[in-house]
Amino acid sequence: MQPRNLLAKFFWSDTRFLILIAILVTGSIGWICYEYTTHNQLSELEQRQLSSLHIFQQNIHQQINKYGLLPLYLSHDKRVMETLSRRLTQSSQQSLNQYLAHLNQAVGAIASYIINGKGRVIASSNFEHNDSFVGHDLSYRPYFRNAQDNNVTGYYGIGTTSARPGYFLTTAIILNHKRIGVAVTKVSLDSFKQDSLNGEHPVLLTDRYGVVVISSLKHWQYRSLKPLSESVLKEFNQTQRYDHRVLQSLHWQTLKTLSNNAEMVAITIDGHRQSYLAVSRYMPKLRMTLTVLTSASSVRALAYSRSVAVGTLSAVLFLAWLSLVLRHKALTIRRQSQLALEELNTHLEEKVAKRSSQLKETIAKLRAEIDEKNKAFEQLKGFQKELIRTENHAVIGQLSAGIAHEINQPLAALSTLSGNTERFLEQGDVENVKSNLQRISSLVDRLAKLTTQLRNFSRRSDDHLSIIDIDGCIDGALALLNYQIRKAHVLVSCHAPNEPLYTRANAVQLEQVLVNLISNAVDALENNEKKLIDIYWYKSAYRVYIQIYDNGMGLTDAVKEHLFEPFFTTKKNTGLGLGLALSASIIRHFDGKLLAENQNPGSCFTIELPVLTGDKDE
Repeated sequence: MQPRNLLAKFFWSDTRFLILIAILVTGSIGWICYEYTTHNQLSELEQRQLSSLHIFQQNIHQQINKYGLLPLYLSHDKRVMETLSRRLTQSSQQSLNQYLAHLNQAVGAIASYIINGKGRVIASSNFEHNDSFVGHDLSYRPYFRNAQDNNVTGYYGIGTTSARPGYFLTTAIILNHKRIGVAVTKVSLDSFKQDSLNGEHPVLLTDRYGVVVISSLKHWQYRSLKPLSESVLKEFNQTQRYDHRVLQSLHWQTLKTLSNNAEMVAITIDGHRQSYLAVSRYMPKLRMTLTVLTSASSVRALAYSRSVAVGTLSAVLFLAWLSLVLRHKALTIRRQSQLALEELNTHLEEKVAKRSSQLKETIAKLRAEIDEKNKAFEQLKGFQKELIRTENHAVIGQLSAGIAHEINQPLAALSTLSGNTERFLEQGDVENVKSNLQRISSLVDRLAKLTTQLRNFSRRSDDHLSIIDIDGCIDGALALLNYQIRKAHVLVSCHAPNEPLYTRANAVQLEQVLVNLISNAVDALENNEKKLIDIYWYKSAYRVYIQIYDNGMGLTDAVKEHLFEPFFTTKKNTGLGLGLALSASIIRHFDGKLLAENQNPGSCFTIELPVLTGDKDE
């Protein structure tokens, strides 16, 4: 066997095997590093969050202990006992009301009140307020039924009178071994809520049923971790613990249990799913659980970067070792290859020339193919632009009647005002002349705005992307469709965000997409008695959304399957079937998506675009 064949056999056997081993070893090392780093980071996060929870727990206990002595004191107060044991008079009730108001003001609680043995409030510190508890029957409240002698028990709930949440501290009032009433102090946990709001991570305080009573994320409050059973919901309705609020579920799903206090969870809200490290601490005295949530993405990112670094280092070390091995073996076969090299050298120039000629021909063919493909690509882009322009012209043709109507009305008014102005000039009526000229100026401005909007819509747009205001694009589209909307008797409702939204796109092309979608929505309502279109625009952390709802017949499965295909249309007499296909292509050019879905009733088209971060002028 020739030395050249021996060398090739060596490289295609030993080298391939070693590279395969290196890939397996490097991958294993990277995976071990990823798992080790993830475990360590999660453990460190767990310890840090447990420390934070300890501080939160101490804060809550200090606040509750601060007020816990008041109901205990009231349960042994002679004035309270005498009032409960005797027939209640207006004088004794007023005296006890003022006494409770004085004590409650001194400690700073929400309210303090006394309930008789039948569950009715006979005196309260807020007796002078509109939401006074005096006279209310609270016998259905668990904190009344479960109150104990010489022991302060707690209960979280929403007040049925004031609708204000709070923590109720209660103690039974005993006289001659008989329970004659209950002393209650209602306190606020707002200080804990304020502390949690200032934290970096979401913090939850949940009751024993898993209902979030306090959260640093406002829209999580009064949601349950998991769907509640019928028996629990029935109990809540009977006790009015949450004042008949609808307790929606966070769809809390445990992915992995890390320790007694920590687990990886997934939370789904309004269709959005996110995973967290949940570190919890149970508070037996309150029968509640404190939980702090940390996004696991940062941990995974760090673990991934470290695993890649370690894997790369392992690969570099292996390649260095492999190069040394190959160099050593190459030296051993060098002598065997010298004879072959001498033989090859005699024919090398001829082979090189032949190979160079072949390479030149191949390169020339490749260049020709590349030039041909580039030309085809440019032609395709041109065709697409012409298709967009053709579709725009088709839309303008459909809108022409409305645009003519929008222009004819001001023109007719201009003619009338001009004639009146001449007569006023002849009569010397300067005031009416001035008034007519102002109205003429306003109508001219209106015509100028409409023609400018139409010119912008119909002009040839380039592919340049810039920072645009979404509000302006929506206003422009509605202005062009104003007559069509009014003629079809469609009620359009715009739901704008509190502040302007900006994205990076082409304003003309985005307005063309909006005109197409809103016009399709108007057409979909042709047979409806009540015609409604709702337009929403808002943003999340990374995306901007524009949603157009209609209450029409919706989209069939057959239509949805071909909705964004070119030349597919459900309109029998109008349209080229290019509107949605071109709209989807334009939105993709903006790094966005165009989606369609059925509603009940009607349908919804959603434009998803990148959100503009930082200063809009940057």
